[in-house]
Amino acid sequence: MIISESDVIWRRTGEASPLLKARIAGVLYLIIIVTAGFAEGFVRDKLVVGSDAAATANNLLTHELLALLISSIWCVTRFWRSSFMSCLSR
Repeated sequence: MIISESDVIWRRTGEASPLLKARIAGVLYLIIIVTAGFAEGFVRDKLVVGSDAAATANNLLTHELLALLISSIWCVTRFWRSSFMSCLSR
C-alpha cells in the first residue's frame, strides 16, 4: 500500500502533543489577525466606497491585484482554520 505524503503529515500532526497543537493554532490565529488588520485598515479604504456600488466596482477593477491578493489570503486562512480544526478533532 502506498502512503501519500499528506497521510504522513496528518498522522504525524494527529500524534503531536497538545502543546505543539496549541502553538500551531496560536501562530495561525496570529497570521489571521495580522491579515485581517491589513484588510480592514488598508484595503477597505482603497476598495470599498460605502454608499456607491459603481465606485466600489471601479476600485475593484482599478486595484485588481490588491483585490485578488486579499481574496487569496482569505481563502488560505479559511483553509488553514478548517484543516487545523479537523486535525484537532481527531
